[in-house]
Amino acid sequence: MAPQTSIPVAADVLGTIGTICWSVQLIPQIWTNWRSKSTEGLPGATMLLWAFSAVPFGTYAVVQNFAIPIQIQPHVFCALAMVNWTQILIYNNSWRTWAAILFSLGITGSFAGLEAVLIFTLEGPTRAGNTTPMLAIGIIASILVAAGLIPPYYEIWKRRGQVVGFNFLFLAIDLSGAFFSLLALLVQHTFDVLGGTLYIICLVLEGGIVLSQVIWLLRTRGCRNADTEAKSLAESDICTGVQIIPQSAYKAAAACLAAAFSVDDVSAYFTDCPDTTSWTPEARWALHVHIMEYMVYAHMINGFVIGIPSSSEKGNGYDAVALWCPPGTNIDSTLTEFRSGMWRLRYQLSKEGRVRFFDEFMPLLHKTKGEILGARDDQSWYLVYLGTRDDARGKGYGKQLMEWGTRQADYMGMPTYLESSNDINPIIYGKWGFQTSRKIVCARAKKEVALDIMVREPRDATV
Repeated sequence: MAPQTSIPVAADVLGTIGTICWSVQLIPQIWTNWRSKSTEGLPGATMLLWAFSAVPFGTYAVVQNFAIPIQIQPHVFCALAMVNWTQILIYNNSWRTWAAILFSLGITGSFAGLEAVLIFTLEGPTRAGNTTPMLAIGIIASILVAAGLIPPYYEIWKRRGQVVGFNFLFLAIDLSGAFFSLLALLVQHTFDVLGGTLYIICLVLEGGIVLSQVIWLLRTRGCRNADTEAKSLAESDICTGVQIIPQSAYKAAAACLAAAFSVDDVSAYFTDCPDTTSWTPEARWALHVHIMEYMVYAHMINGFVIGIPSSSEKGNGYDAVALWCPPGTNIDSTLTEFRSGMWRLRYQLSKEGRVRFFDEFMPLLHKTKGEILGARDDQSWYLVYLGTRDDARGKGYGKQLMEWGTRQADYMGMPTYLESSNDINPIIYGKWGFQTSRKIVCARAKKEVALDIMVREPRDATV
């Protein structure tokens, strides 16, 4: 298609409205990310693809001589998307702030340089009547925009239709921007098919995200109403210091558990093997920490990781942490193993360690829980880990983290299940209503490692 030779006033007005929308649409998302210090559910691939789409999109708009507001749109969009991507690096991937900013600025600069080269290269042939290069640029831009909206659908699929991480004000503004920008193209003297395709893709795919959340809300309204008071119980524990730990703090949570279980038969079962006798203490400790990091992250994906923030002057870690699996969840799937990084243990553990962890320990826990709870296996609360740092013990933190889950289990009328590797714990847990159901043994070491399996039946809930 030949470049526009004149722009109607209506196109300028509508394009300006669209540009205003697209100049602020990601600001609510940026604010949400910053306020929550979390980007869980917001795919980094989406933001990076959207930012990169500005290169062909901007080239196409400039060379085709679209309305000035429409030429501005992709560049503002790129800047906002890169801010979101930087936040994902910081909050979700635990990058240092300065490193994430510098890396993002470098990528943004490369995008700008590539676009300048494309504009300089393609403007002449296009004005001479050769439209093939611009057709290719437009197609690439459309593909990138569409590709950026595929990762959110994967996140939605994992959560059975629920939309997590997206700010709906952002989606509403973004949809409005696409709508008015499309109208701007419609009132131009000639409608640009590829330019319009970009906006139509946004309208359809982002509209699908909103529709998915609406359907999820309708489909789950019954169980959500039933869970409302149980969730309020969890939220009420904020006054006691219990917090749901965000994914960005998974290493701090894992550090707490690693310290709490530094002297533990189960933890040593995977690091102290016949084929690790030549390992240094530092190597064993590093592996122990990695195991805890993968465990923590897996439960952030498919459960709850709660903790008591550190009361020390350092103040960046946690004094106590617990990993909970609510009803119907577990960390046994291949997908969770991949996303949490636990698959790395298949080469980080020694040969004997791999057998102990993947072939003996994990299947034994899964099998035992199913045998003891039977039909209630998916209708129970499962306390996987609860640990307190040595210098924070005796302050009631463990009890707070325990009651966080048992109160919800009581309200839902469900049992609470746990395994314990410490001989003293059955006495302590017994005071909280747990009863020992079975003792299981990991027997590949010279000294058998035993775990007490304990179940607490639901009590009458008090709100």
